Amino acid sequence: MITDEDFRNLFRNNLQKQIAKKRCTQKEISNALGVSDSIVNQWIHGIKIPRMKNIDKLCAFFLCERSDLIEDRSTSAPDQELSDHDKNMVAAYNAAPEHIRKSVDTVLEPYSPVSRQDEDVYA
Repeated sequence: MITDEDFRNLFRNNLQKQIAKKRCTQKEISNALGVSDSIVNQWIHGIKIPRMKNIDKLCAFFLCERSDLIEDRSTSAPDQELSDHDKNMVAAYNAAPEHIRKSVDTVLEPYSPVSRQDEDVYA
């Protein structure tokens, strides 16, 4: 089982990879998400973990999936680049209100190889 500290480190590393990939600043992230600069700094340094709603906002900002931020990809196959259409669909999904995402999840669940966890585990 992964400890809180291990998860913070995993998230921190994944977030730093996304920041490097997008070449953005902490200020750009905080402005896009509507959170303080200090909160983003705490995420980047592994001090705190954002709630799922902010992870979803980060996904929309980076045009990535939750798994890109919260899963260990170091031992998995290299990421395939998403098409522009797929990136737009991910961003639209992540930006949608929660009730819309739940409706989409319900419709797509039979086709999903992995079921999602919508639990807000970390504060």
